[in-house]
Amino acid sequence: VVLIDVVAIAMLFVLRAAAGAVAVSVRISPWLLVCTGLLALFLALGKRRAELCLGHRGRAVLAGYDLGLVDQLLTAVAGSTIVVYVLYTLTGHQSAWLIATIPFVVVGVFRYLLLLRRTSRGEEPENVLLTDPSPLAAVVGWTIVAAAIVFATR
Repeated sequence: VVLIDVVAIAMLFVLRAAAGAVAVSVRISPWLLVCTGLLALFLALGKRRAELCLGHRGRAVLAGYDLGLVDQLLTAVAGSTIVVYVLYTLTGHQSAWLIATIPFVVVGVFRYLLLLRRTSRGEEPENVLLTDPSPLAAVVGWTIVAAAIVFATR
């Protein structure tokens, strides 16, 4: 059961993204599906890490987790998320300008990883996003640049 719970969370987010694309009749890039899964896995592992650090033992699955392993997995998944996003921007979309969004993703993922390690605040990822200026600026910057690219390349 250990690790299956976080993988299941990630897979459900992938299914949700795919279902959304089907619902609006839009083709979704396989790179984007992989990136969605990795980002969801990253957030789920961060949540488990925070729960371990805060001593929440309400979930039986937490007894099987090891903090050192979770930290290693977080690092590996963070790097994989960035690599897959870079590949997506280079090959998975019709606009070469999408590479301009890469720094926002790198800053957002690295800052979140730093906050997880320093403060164990990952139990509620949305609160980290809304209370720390760096991830919030990365999301806002990415949104503005991506929207500008979409509208400029139409």
